[in-house]
Amino acid sequence: MSFERYLPRSLRARFTLISLACATVIFLLTGPLTVWQGRQLLFEREVHNLLAKLDAVVSKGDSELHAIRLQAIVLTDLIEQWDPKGLDSWYEVMESSLRRLPKAHGVRMAFETESVLGPKGIRSMYLRRGEEGEFVRFVVNYDPADPELPGGKWYAGVKASPMTYMEGVWSDPYTAPEVVPDQVFTCSVPVTYVESMNHLFAGVAAIDVTVQSVRETLRQLKLADRFQVFLLDPGQRITLATCNGGEKEREEFERKAAENAGVFRDFSEMRQMGNSLGWFVATNPFTGEESCFFYGDLPHNPAKLVYVIPKRELEGDENLLVWAVAALGVVGISGMGLLTRWSAGLVTRNLNVLRKGVENLRAGNLRSRIPPAVSHDETADVIAAFNGMVDELQAAFLRAEEFAKQQQRIATEFELARVIQQSALPGQIWIPGGKIHCTTMPAQEIGGDFYDAFVLPGGRVALAVGDVSGKGVSAAMFMVRASLLLRTATSALDLRDAVAQVNAMLSRTNPEMMFVTLFVAVWDLAGQTLCCVNAGHNPPVLLRAGGEVEMLSARSGPALGAMGGITFKEFEVPFRQGDLLAVYTDGISEAPDFFGAQFGVARMVEKFEGGREQELGDIAGEVVRSVLGWQGGGERFDDITLLLARAGGGAKSFVFSADVAEIERVVEKVEEEALAGGMGAGSVREVGLAACEVVTNIITHALGADPGKTFRVDLAWTGENFVMRFEDGGPPFDPESLPTADLKARLEDRPIGGLGWVLINKVMDLVQMERVADVNILILSRSLQKLSMGEEKKKNEEKKEKV
Repeated sequence: MSFERYLPRSLRARFTLISLACATVIFLLTGPLTVWQGRQLLFEREVHNLLAKLDAVVSKGDSELHAIRLQAIVLTDLIEQWDPKGLDSWYEVMESSLRRLPKAHGVRMAFETESVLGPKGIRSMYLRRGEEGEFVRFVVNYDPADPELPGGKWYAGVKASPMTYMEGVWSDPYTAPEVVPDQVFTCSVPVTYVESMNHLFAGVAAIDVTVQSVRETLRQLKLADRFQVFLLDPGQRITLATCNGGEKEREEFERKAAENAGVFRDFSEMRQMGNSLGWFVATNPFTGEESCFFYGDLPHNPAKLVYVIPKRELEGDENLLVWAVAALGVVGISGMGLLTRWSAGLVTRNLNVLRKGVENLRAGNLRSRIPPAVSHDETADVIAAFNGMVDELQAAFLRAEEFAKQQQRIATEFELARVIQQSALPGQIWIPGGKIHCTTMPAQEIGGDFYDAFVLPGGRVALAVGDVSGKGVSAAMFMVRASLLLRTATSALDLRDAVAQVNAMLSRTNPEMMFVTLFVAVWDLAGQTLCCVNAGHNPPVLLRAGGEVEMLSARSGPALGAMGGITFKEFEVPFRQGDLLAVYTDGISEAPDFFGAQFGVARMVEKFEGGREQELGDIAGEVVRSVLGWQGGGERFDDITLLLARAGGGAKSFVFSADVAEIERVVEKVEEEALAGGMGAGSVREVGLAACEVVTNIITHALGADPGKTFRVDLAWTGENFVMRFEDGGPPFDPESLPTADLKARLEDRPIGGLGWVLINKVMDLVQMERVADVNILILSRSLQKLSMGEEKKKNEEKKEKV
């Protein structure tokens, strides 16, 4: 069921409805995210505001506490520059300092035993406020430098590193006998004197502030309605804690904090507080609420100030944010609907005019133009473009029709050239004493490479591979011409003269100045030699049966067709049983990979060596696959052509006179050779019968039973195929001219002739007839696997019995 059925037919109403639906869906999907992001932004803004306030408080510090530290510094400066007379003078100085600091609880002075400063005979003095506001004086009896005594909190550390604490340092809270009744924080400043250009430590001037006073100061840092404040020592222990609220609530909280002073040691966030100022969110161990922890370093104090506020105190009013986002969504959706309706109306005004034009075009009326638009907007441009499209379509149809005709002509020419080219290539060739396999793969539809293999009189075979410059139809036609000329010339002339003749005829009429590289060899199977001519072609590879690899790099002359009047040299190499000849084109050796590296002759030779015992077709297939894999999946570099020839056992050659008495002797030789190769008795008789029919026709019809004339027979096993080759110098014989033998007609009604040829085709797998240089050459081949007619009949009868 189509959703379109539920939409109004009006395009304007459709656009409006769809835009409203889309806007609503988008709002429903993004509204909650917007509210969530808004809450996050408000929360982060509030956090940063509080962090900035805390930074100001921590950096600036409480003015009274700041004044206490400054007063301690002033007191040390006074001691270093003025030596009061008598103990009372010292206490008066201490009392004067204490009067200036309403929040201070007491003033301390302590000196080293050997110090040149301080009252004689007194090590430490202390002045504090009494319960009635009076000042109480003490002479402290314990050693302030002993770290195990209260002096370890405010004296020993300063003594150990006086230059570090010249600006003063606050101690952790502690209790001393002279301090009643509360714990105190002490701000200590070292007292030094100069001797021999060195600053020497003399003692400490310090001012005490009660813990309760510090709590009151921290409670005044009211950054939120609900908060808790902690001072943590470097070991993350709580040294002081307070909160807002009533007195009982504060006392209860301070008691819990004192009992659980190490509760923050389990906070990973606390352990990672590396910055001087920062914040994180965690669960408050005292309230169980998710809270924001703000922290900062105190000036001249190893403790950290931690300010804790419940997270919900910092989050804004969610309901107000939701209503605001909803209101904006409604306004946006309404505005989108109105805007879409107005825009759709502008678009649809000219649609009717355009629709009529499209209907005319669909009807095939390319001459029908539509009138101009009724309004001046983008649809008017569409109508104008439509009329232009109609004009272009008319011209395009005319161009397409002409182009189709031209392409058809080109395709016909290419197909004709391909057919001509393929017809010039030889089919499967069976020769006694050897095997030949050829393969070619054009880079385009038709190529310029060619190969050929054809029989010659005297038990010889010609092998040729050529590469024409260029591609396409011209190269294909030049290739066919060169191949036909080579066959004709080689049949009549010596090899070097034949190649020279082909070159002369190609160069005589060559307006496109094309040329062809050529390697041609005449293989004498009986003599086991190759007579070769290389006209500018790649050096063939000769793999000897013993494993040696030879490159036939001898050059006979340049490529054919470029220049006439050139003589060519021929060279001869032995080609014995087990040797393998590979003739190839540069489409194999020079095939590049993605980076331009060539396949090379060495890789090709590796494939030959690896498949030395394989069939020639398998070897050629492996080489071609390797080249294609080397080039990758792109366009092929050049035509690929490969001719392989392998020498088998030497063929047995016989020359017989055209005497009827020789028929029995020929049949005897044939059956003897067939039987030696493992052929069954029934098959041997059939092969002998075919040989008898051939020889009878040669002696009686071709040579007229003239004992003065001779004919040649070559016999050999090529793999599992028994190959016979017959040569005679009689008149041309065309098997197609024989009358068709009707095997179902009565003997008296059958025409004379034709039955022998039918018999030969029946018992043999391959029958190939050639006429070369006034010599008839007939090649017959039969596979070892072929059943004799008797065996085949018996097999068919057994099948019928099973059925």
